[in-house]
Amino acid sequence: MHLVSKDTKQWVADFDSLSGFDQLDFIEIWAEETDISDKELQLLKSFLSGYEVIVHAPFINLSLVSSHNSINTASLATIKKSINLEQRS
Repeated sequence: MHLVSKDTKQWVADFDSLSGFDQLDFIEIWAEETDISDKELQLLKSFLSGYEVIVHAPFINLSLVSSHNSINTASLATIKKSINLEQRS
């Protein structure tokens, strides 16, 4: 599942589309959206209950090796948000 926005209706649609898989053991999430409220986090947790979950830190449009320090700083801040999100769950 690609978590790229705060559109909870899209989250519901994405999770509903997984219901057709009879033997689904795990869900892999690309967590590009990191500004998740506690309420949104609870919604995600309700969807993920009963599954093994693999979460990827954000990587789209991020770089820790840019020659521009401002890009590195912003990228690192985004990755730290994703770590904090995981620790909140």
